[in-house]
Amino acid sequence: MTKFLFMSDIHLNHCSKPEQRNFFERLSKFKGKDVIIAGDISDGVDSLAQLDSIKKCFANARVNYVLGNHDFWKMPSMEECRKMHADSMNMKGPRFLPENIWLMGMDGFYDCPFDRDNPYDSHDTHFIKDISNKKFEETKEAIRKQAKHYVDLFKCHLDALPEDSSPLLLVTHVPPFKVPSNCRDRPDSVSGMYVCQSLGKLLNTLDRKIVVLCGHTHESCDIIMGYVRQISFAAEYGYPEARILHINELFDFE
Repeated sequence: MTKFLFMSDIHLNHCSKPEQRNFFERLSKFKGKDVIIAGDISDGVDSLAQLDSIKKCFANARVNYVLGNHDFWKMPSMEECRKMHADSMNMKGPRFLPENIWLMGMDGFYDCPFDRDNPYDSHDTHFIKDISNKKFEETKEAIRKQAKHYVDLFKCHLDALPEDSSPLLLVTHVPPFKVPSNCRDRPDSVSGMYVCQSLGKLLNTLDRKIVVLCGHTHESCDIIMGYVRQISFAAEYGYPEARILHINELFDFE
């Protein structure tokens, strides 16, 4: 792997056709072997079409991806959407890299969207069928159920790994740790939309070096919490970006 192309929150449905073509032309110049996408490719079913366009940009590179909350919008259900993306990292399970590092991906979801005393109207509660048209407490429970689904899946993947201390590169959409830069200047009552705290708690119990590549917040973040490093990059609707990252540099932290 050595180096790979990373992108998240590209939201290609917000781009004009000329900007999409320009973005695909830029992608096609990458000569590495792996591409990683941390979700929010587009909205709903358009994510499938956009993924096909992205894959056509690379003759010899493997496209590894997870889904973000926008990729589930207006789909029949989250489970049906996951089945449509049968080649996602979420469905494939861990992969051992030549650098003696495990690569693992899961879509992920946040833990809790808002507080009754300070409600925040998330678009997800309108456009994701599994959590829409419900009363307040039912919505919170439905969202926590989705977060738990992914944390339980991560546990299953971990259990399948050999009992060694090989480092882990985890790709997921929602950050596992809450830091000021990923709350987007909103009050604490809505900051739960930008973090999966249950995943963060689990990561902190693991005795191996872990790098988490994530998105969702549209803001840059590079923090170290014990053995775990969380990295995300700034993103802006209508201006998709991709970056070349070097895997050994990601794990160069103490």
